[in-house]
Parts: sequence; structure tokens; C-alpha cells
Amino acid sequence: DYQGKNTSIRNASKTYVSKDSVIKADALESGDGGRIIVWADEITRFYGHLYARGGRVGGDGGFAEVSGKEFLDFRGTADLTALTGDYGTILFDPLDIVIRDAQRGETPDVVSENDAFSENPDTNVFFTPDQIQTLLGSTDVELQANRNITVEDAISMGAGNTRDLTLKANDTITIDSAGSIDLGSGDLYLIAGSN
Repeated sequence: DYQGKNTSIRNASKTYVSKDSVIKADALESGDGGRIIVWADEITRFYGHLYARGGRVGGDGGFAEVSGKEFLDFRGTADLTALTGDYGTILFDPLDIVIRDAQRGETPDVVSENDAFSENPDTNVFFTPDQIQTLLGSTDVELQANRNITVEDAISMGAGNTRDLTLKANDTITIDSAGSIDLGSGDLYLIAGSN
């Protein structure tokens, strides 16, 4: 359940969602998209596809959370769109988040099912600007770090975007000189516990 806090539901220690996996919580004719939680108390690797779309004749997109409390490797897709209502929101909430171009940083290779938990990753969770921009095409995005968020490279959506981006850190948010954020007509929320 949400952020692993429901004591009546047992949490996985490690969660692996393969690239051919599909998770759906779509509304049908009318109604809001559903709620999807992919969580682990330690490591989550998500390479699959999730959908929580609003109904064809009415309803908003749903809500999804994909995270590992200690480490997250997200290489999948998310679609929380709605034909007639508001888009939904996807939440990622690991320890630390760094947004930077892939060529500037070391990011772990996609691992096979047999090796999904053989590595001992560090706490930094990397997203590229391209990943964020792709997600914003089909959902509002909330990045919530239990410690720090650092934006090292530019996120640029253009004038036609109406999706929102939230960066929320319990400690600090750092936006480097190259880390500009342009959401077009979308809203940007920055919420830091300290600086």
C-alpha cells in the first residue's frame, strides 16, 4: 500500500517487474482510473508498463506509486491519461534522486530476471530528463526523496505542456546551473524540508 505504511498488508523486501509485464487499473466506460502501488522495503526494479486511465466517456486518470524505500531502478512506462477528465499522478519516493543526462552519470544496466537483486546499488536514483519528459506526456509527476533531490540537466517540455511536476525532498533540493526546468503551461512545485 501507499509508501509501505499499511500494517495490514505485508510488504515485499524486493520487487521486480519485468519488461513484458503489464499492470492495469483502467476505468471502463466511465469513472476514474484506479490505484497502483509497486513497493519494496529495499529494492524495486520496474521495467514494465502500468495503466490507470480514466473511462472512455468520463473520469480522471488514476494514481500510481513506484518505489523502493532504499533503491529504485525505473525503466518502464506509465499511462494515467483521461479522454475527458484530468490526468492522474505518478509518485516516485526513494532515498535520493538525481536528474541528469545518461552520458554524464553512471546508471546501472538493466538486469535480467535472474540477476534482479544480485547488485548492491548505492542510494542515488537516477532519472534522465528524457524519462521525466516522456512521463509528463501521460501523467503529472511527483518526485519525492526522503533525503535530497539534485537536478543537473535541463527538463524542457515546450509551450504545449500542461502537466505538473513536483519535487519534494525532506532535506534539500539543488538545481544546478545547467538544470533549468521549463514546463510550458504546467506548474512546478518545489518543497524542501531544509534548503
